[in-house]
Amino acid sequence: MLDFETQIKPYLLGASKKEFPKELLHPYYEQSKKVKSNISETFADIYPGFLDKNRPKEKKEYKAYRQDIFKNLVLPFRTKVRNQFNSIRNAEDFYIHFPDTKKVDEKDTLEYYCEKEFGMHKSVSNWVWNEWLPLFLQDPNAVGVILPVETDNPNKFRDVRGLFIPCENVIMFAQGRFAVLKSLEKSTYIDSNGKIKKDGIILYFFDHDSYSIATQISEIREGGTLSSQFYLLGIETLQTEENTVAYFKFPEHYSPEFPVFNVGMIVKESQEFGKYNLYDTIIADAIPHLQTAMQRANDKEISALHHTALREWQYTQKKCSCENGKVQKELLDADNNFLMYAQENCPKCGGSGYTAFVDSLEIMLVTPPDPSGFDDDKKPAAMPTPPGGYIEGSIEPLKAFREEFEYEIRDAYKALGMEHLNESPLVQSGVSKKYDRGELSQLLTNVSRFIKEEIFDTVFTCIDSIRYGFSGKSGEQLPQVSCPKRFDLSTEEITREELAQAISNNFDSGIVDSKTLKYIEQAAGKESDFYRRYELRMKIDPYRNLTNEAKSFEIANLFVTGNRSTEQFTQQLRKLYFSKNFDACLQEALISDSEFWNKDTKTQKAILESINDSLFSVIDKDKEVVSLVLRPSVDIKNNNQKGIN
Repeated sequence: MLDFETQIKPYLLGASKKEFPKELLHPYYEQSKKVKSNISETFADIYPGFLDKNRPKEKKEYKAYRQDIFKNLVLPFRTKVRNQFNSIRNAEDFYIHFPDTKKVDEKDTLEYYCEKEFGMHKSVSNWVWNEWLPLFLQDPNAVGVILPVETDNPNKFRDVRGLFIPCENVIMFAQGRFAVLKSLEKSTYIDSNGKIKKDGIILYFFDHDSYSIATQISEIREGGTLSSQFYLLGIETLQTEENTVAYFKFPEHYSPEFPVFNVGMIVKESQEFGKYNLYDTIIADAIPHLQTAMQRANDKEISALHHTALREWQYTQKKCSCENGKVQKELLDADNNFLMYAQENCPKCGGSGYTAFVDSLEIMLVTPPDPSGFDDDKKPAAMPTPPGGYIEGSIEPLKAFREEFEYEIRDAYKALGMEHLNESPLVQSGVSKKYDRGELSQLLTNVSRFIKEEIFDTVFTCIDSIRYGFSGKSGEQLPQVSCPKRFDLSTEEITREELAQAISNNFDSGIVDSKTLKYIEQAAGKESDFYRRYELRMKIDPYRNLTNEAKSFEIANLFVTGNRSTEQFTQQLRKLYFSKNFDACLQEALISDSEFWNKDTKTQKAILESINDSLFSVIDKDKEVVSLVLRPSVDIKNNNQKGIN
């Protein structure tokens, strides 16, 4: 049970002063903010500070120019990686299965609450994937909270709220023991001047069996010092004959699992045997490569201007208006009285005495050379020079920056085993691609196990216990969450190669069909006519793997060896012609019936068979089948032939 004096009061005093003393913060509070800041800078739309640290001697105006032209070219990395982790949700063997609860009213079941009534996201699954995954990548030291909502109705199950709190608002978090969290929401309170404000502090307190919520309600000034007053959930009053006595009775959450849980998976540092943990992002190994890539991309933009532009130059005989690069400046005292003149470098020429070249888009002014010799009349002379010209820039630095940018992006994907997301080149070997996908599959398996055991299992246990714990019915409706083991990591290119390999090696027709269907799905989509056509053919065409020549041979052989007077002959012939005419029948069906794809497979088959029956007929059983022998018009082995009449 929470203790007011040691676990709550110190934090309320800290909140009143708008700052929590260091001893009240968890040991990794500052480091957790640095982890988040480093990741946030990498994926920010504005110029990141770490680029300035890489260029400590660069002039301010150059840094300002870099900031103006900055574009973050590594943002697609975050999107692609997030989509890759989202594939866990889309895996065929990922599911959430609730037990049968026919004896309970549907709206009182855990399944109904977690799938249809869980906050703005409606379902727990949507809440986790939409809010947990971005934090998992960018703020691994954030925490999730299942917060009870108290009710005065004893006949109503308690509601809960699912919240994610960023690391800067995690004031104290001792794993499974104690947590103090600052809410992102604000309370309405009356300040010391009697004005209503809406930026009040709300704090959540949790221990292993109880919780409390402190909400700022007012602000008072005593002796020049501001302090805040809070409403604290769990304060009870007892009326005696003499006065009213207040005591603490904090509500229980009834959850065997601690209602506050980690967002991150990778423990970077730990203290007191796991009581306090510092987490790192799952993409930590890629961050240095991404930051280097950002630097090279910024350098590339500068290089494109300063190294590839033609710089015009002209001779000038005119010096700067200053005196040998110096100008006089008046020095004044504190009362603006003149003291003396002082010399400083001219702001126009920078102290050179001549107009200086500043930009590749401006004209470079060059002074004539000093006399380097004497002419025939013993007069000083210089080598003749043109009055102006252009200096060509080199594109080699631009190429180098681009190559290094591409290398760093590739290495960032490679650090996660996701190199295929960077459009693996065609020259990459099949073994290499298979190895990359093997690494990624292992990563996704580890993350899916974490999601199942540390996120979904914890969330469902907390919701179930908080809602039904006080009635003694917790644990009866907990769902089974599967841990995906199969992930589709193939690209269209990889599937095409696997299909070609299956065909060339004469693999079983089932393998060829599955690879073909998968390739069509990747190329055209599941809703395309191409995909639905092939899928339907797999279901109802028994001769789909035979070529048209082979089908024609089977038909001819059936007439030679079969008994045309039997029903078996007719049915066999109908199946062979159905396979030959499948595409024509399907095209006719789609033209005549716009709802064809919405019908069940049995009805679709009946429609196609009806069309097929109108396209062929059987030779009468009493009519002789004439054998045909096809001969070439020319015998290439006979040099003396004159042609065949």
